[in-house]
Amino acid sequence: MASGRHDYWYGMLPGKAALSVNQTEWFVWGFGIVAAGYSSFLIDYTVTANYKLNIVGGLVSCRKPGVNIFKLYIDDDVVWQIYFDQTVTLPFNVSSSHILVSGQRIRVYIANIEEMDITFSTTLFGFEEYLVGM
Repeated sequence: MASGRHDYWYGMLPGKAALSVNQTEWFVWGFGIVAAGYSSFLIDYTVTANYKLNIVGGLVSCRKPGVNIFKLYIDDDVVWQIYFDQTVTLPFNVSSSHILVSGQRIRVYIANIEEMDITFSTTLFGFEEYLVGM
């Protein structure tokens, strides 16, 4: 009587990767306390030479409810600005994903409008692609 896998070759074939050979997963995380009425850059990242960065999403959260501002800068331009309470998800899609080339800089700015110090956490994620022949 047979036992084990019904199809040996199915178990031996590697799965298809979601990323190509030149792509790697990427994320950056920022954390800090922003004083009442002040603002701070929690993420400051420059794309590595010979790479292209595709940012596909993000998440921002804080420990206390209140009115806060999130801004996403690419180089010196604001490309996203949103008011949020405690948590905001940044779902970038095909029409709003951000592709950065080598040397471009991305920064996340948080403004605390409340009357108390608040701890913030923010994450951006996506993938980097190595540019062959660059």
